[in-house]
Amino acid sequence: MNVPITRLAVAFPSSLPAIDYDSYDTVVLFFSGGKDSLACLLSLIEQGVPKNKIELHHHLVDGEDTGEENFMDWPVTSAYCRAVAEALEVKYVESWREGGILAEMLRENALTKPVKFELKPGQL
Repeated sequence: MNVPITRLAVAFPSSLPAIDYDSYDTVVLFFSGGKDSLACLLSLIEQGVPKNKIELHHHLVDGEDTGEENFMDWPVTSAYCRAVAEALEVKYVESWREGGILAEMLRENALTKPVKFELKPGQL
């Protein structure tokens, strides 16, 4: 298909069916803190999704924040994501793989380690 990108940008959203957010108890948005996930969050709010239904989930690439030097995550990302959620009054939870991505990259003849996540802030 040889369609100019400007035409795709206009045509694509109108071809999607409307989502009935009222039929869901929770709308989960995997949130990196980047411009795309922030735009998705603002779009949900603009579409009228009740804030108490929205949950931002951020995955800590380096694993649980232990205060040690980061391998790939920016040191401020977790705090920034949490601050966005607080400012916009939506739920925020984090997940991580034990040992983070570095442990995954270095493992040999071993199973992948478990993922931990918050059920609510402070409860794994």
